[in-house]
Amino acid sequence: VGTYAWLGRSSGSSTLSAGSTYAGSGLRYAGAGMYSWAAANTAYSTAPGGAPAGTWKAMGTCTSSYGTVSPTTVFLRIS
Repeated sequence: VGTYAWLGRSSGSSTLSAGSTYAGSGLRYAGAGMYSWAAANTAYSTAPGGAPAGTWKAMGTCTSSYGTVSPTTVFLRIS
């Protein structure tokens, strides 16, 4: 709790909303060299670290304008 991380949504909506909470199971660690913008985000499944544990609060808003690109932002772990 209290940890910040740059995370991307692994499935679902193409929008992340600031202040909204998300289960870690639906997120993946994001960052340079960790995944590619592959169709259906297939590279997320091989990203180091996988899904983070706990519940996370989005600190920013991000909308993906492409069907194969998942939105990413900074998150704060809240539980």
